[in-house]
Amino acid sequence: MWRGLRGQAFSETFCWRRRSGAAYHRPPSTCSIHSKHSIPLLRSAIALTIALGVALSLLAGCSTTSGSPPPTQANDMQQVLHDALISNVTMSNGKNDLTTYDPAFAQDNASLEVASLVFPGLFTLDSHLAPQGWVVESVDVSADGLTYTFHLHTGLRFTNGDPIDANAFAFTFNRILSPCVNSPVAYYLFPIKNAAAFNSESCADPAQGLVVGTISTLIGSGQPLDPVDAQTLKITLAQPAAYFLTALTYPALAAEPVSLVRTYGSAWTTHLTDKGGLGGSLFLFSKIDHAGHITLTRNTAFWGARPRLREIDFTIYPSASAEYQAFLAGKTNIGYPPVSQYSSVKSAPGFQETPAQQLTYIGVNWSIAPFTNLGMRQAFALAINKQSIAQQTLQGAALATNHIVVQGEPAYNTALKGPDGSQTLTGNPGQAATLAKAYADSSCGGSFTGCPAIVISAPASSASSQAIANAVAQMWQKVAPGYPISVQTVDDSALLDQEGRQKAQCFVGYWSAEYPDAQDWLSLHFGANEPSLYNADNVTIPNANALMSKADAEADPAQRAIDYQAAEQLLVTQVAWIPLAQGKFFWQARAQTQGFALDGMGLPPIYDVVPNIFIATSH
Repeated sequence: MWRGLRGQAFSETFCWRRRSGAAYHRPPSTCSIHSKHSIPLLRSAIALTIALGVALSLLAGCSTTSGSPPPTQANDMQQVLHDALISNVTMSNGKNDLTTYDPAFAQDNASLEVASLVFPGLFTLDSHLAPQGWVVESVDVSADGLTYTFHLHTGLRFTNGDPIDANAFAFTFNRILSPCVNSPVAYYLFPIKNAAAFNSESCADPAQGLVVGTISTLIGSGQPLDPVDAQTLKITLAQPAAYFLTALTYPALAAEPVSLVRTYGSAWTTHLTDKGGLGGSLFLFSKIDHAGHITLTRNTAFWGARPRLREIDFTIYPSASAEYQAFLAGKTNIGYPPVSQYSSVKSAPGFQETPAQQLTYIGVNWSIAPFTNLGMRQAFALAINKQSIAQQTLQGAALATNHIVVQGEPAYNTALKGPDGSQTLTGNPGQAATLAKAYADSSCGGSFTGCPAIVISAPASSASSQAIANAVAQMWQKVAPGYPISVQTVDDSALLDQEGRQKAQCFVGYWSAEYPDAQDWLSLHFGANEPSLYNADNVTIPNANALMSKADAEADPAQRAIDYQAAEQLLVTQVAWIPLAQGKFFWQARAQTQGFALDGMGLPPIYDVVPNIFIATSH
């Protein structure tokens, strides 16, 4: 799936997945967790992230030296940010538009960013990728880890008057899970009891949302989605899922205006600018022309500290190159250079970057020779100079890595070792050659030419992936001369289908996390409880499965990290994936644009970044 990422590490991002100096601001109160047993997800995420030293600057595009006056905020009429979104959705008028304005269908970064600014979620991420309460004031977790009782702030409303309360979230989650809606993000709510079964029921009347079957709704007293009262939402899970609160930070799970959805059904998003515009978070929709422009204005009814920006004017571009040219022409405040220009712009004024929750890897199918053999998988992995891939092939716009769980995650393991037991990122050609020869001797009659051919598949629309595939093939030939290896470009949809059916032998893959938790990197792809659709490589490591299952439910965050790290080490040693490079997000901000930053998810955090962005008078 494509995700229209701005400031991305790659000029094209091909993602395999089922479902693409200011005052510090806080909401009315920070979210706290009360539990009979300890599931301090928020506290642990913050502590571990700070320990890793992962932080974002809240000043982009301008730095002040000691003794120099801080930038002065311009008057309110000048607090207009001209920003850009990237989307490949073209309207009949030839203009670009968002993929969707309905959060329940948002998967690409452009749609997710707009949703995060307008629609309120129970939780959101701060700039350190730690979950923070947004609509939620506090949450109680039962001793068995199955019942979450969310206490919501009082008096919150959308600008059309619809309450933002327990009923709104119960309605929204039920709608996302309903088979009548067919939301692509329903999976993130599957930890909820009976959610998957409800999602698989039949829809008798899509217009009325009438579900027929054993489960017709999840809402009600004693049901998995129980709005006890307006400010109390009780959610029951099928089994403990310690990542559940982090998953709720995904902007697609934001509350929707109930009366609007009930009145207009699937067409409700055509009424977002009615009566002054709809909003339930920092901003509201003021203008949508479906011709490449969206205007958001400050929501004066927002329950927290109002954002310093009065308005955000988005222009939608079809590519990073088109957007960056517009920035150079002075049309936007923020520029998102394409990867081809990374090396030339990284020293430019206002340039910023941060590690992305994004990984490029080589997938090797354990059920297709020669990757049925552990020694061959390790040989193939150790033949690759990842530093060269990151610095040369990707022009420095990515970080070479041996990790599946990337930097910025609480469970990131600084002690992780590659298949050869070292932390080298330049490969181990000597050991690779030894392992490859051993395989040839035992399985190919002693000659590389008699070994099963390797075909590296790369998505046809991604020049970056094709360059990576060619570089890997050349590195392999150096340790196994004469081995039959080739690169093929495959239609994007066809390659996704092959991976989903576990038929791709070897391929360049990308993954962008939906929420910052090791579960999204490990259990989702390799866990025994996940559908085979995610396990494109037919990976089975019983010890790793046991560790991942334990960690998914583990209440103690320190033990969770230990278990995930142990599982990851097994996966890396036995070559479940061959991690190559962690992406970067990078951007440029004009001198008068203060406080702008992207987090590792590729979005400006609404918790502690967006409220502090402002336009300065001078620099």
